[in-house]
Amino acid sequence: MKQKISVILASLFLIASLAFFSSANAIENCGPTPQDYQQHEFGSTLFSIWSPCRRTLSPKEQVFVAGISRYLLSQCGYPPDIQARLKLQRFLSSSIFVGIIGREYGNPNLGEGLGDQAASMAAYTVGEVTAEQIGCTETGEQLARSVVEYLDRTAEGAPDAPNYVTGCAKYYSGRYTKRQCQCLADIGRSVFPNIHQTSFSSASIKRIVQSNPFVGLQIAFQCQIGDY
Repeated sequence: MKQKISVILASLFLIASLAFFSSANAIENCGPTPQDYQQHEFGSTLFSIWSPCRRTLSPKEQVFVAGISRYLLSQCGYPPDIQARLKLQRFLSSSIFVGIIGREYGNPNLGEGLGDQAASMAAYTVGEVTAEQIGCTETGEQLARSVVEYLDRTAEGAPDAPNYVTGCAKYYSGRYTKRQCQCLADIGRSVFPNIHQTSFSSASIKRIVQSNPFVGLQIAFQCQIGDY
């Protein structure tokens, strides 16, 4: 299994790289998931991360990627670039809490809340196992870099889409900086993966806290945003 996943990722990374350069670095929407990837439970997720294409992951997929990230960071020290590693650490610092208790903490329906928690924990575990199977290899290092590239790509948003960070900075002008708003969006994505491409509302912070109070604590400590 380890060899199979590594071969799939390595070969398709080469194909994706050639397509990337031949298209003059144009980032397009992700196409159909290749057959080989479909053998993995999160094959479409791996393809979206590995390929230079545009797609925002679902909450469950993002928790899977968090599991991959935790292993590659803690066991391999990937990615080796310090700035890239810091980005991955910030992503993981909040996503790990979603992997543990889910994003339905405030749901009054206990069954739904527990179901989301179980699904999140399972996805996170599959991510860790997948990364362990790949191991601290060249493929693992490139996968870690690809996760950071995905985070950067989706944080930029589309030209014709709303921009959460810009809206936040404008709303809190003179109170919170754009850097703090960027921090808010980067951490808030653990609960709402597409947050960077949404319109800002102060109520969104409350929704994040209600969905997962531990992510709310990360916003308070890392972003220094507490009064909203």
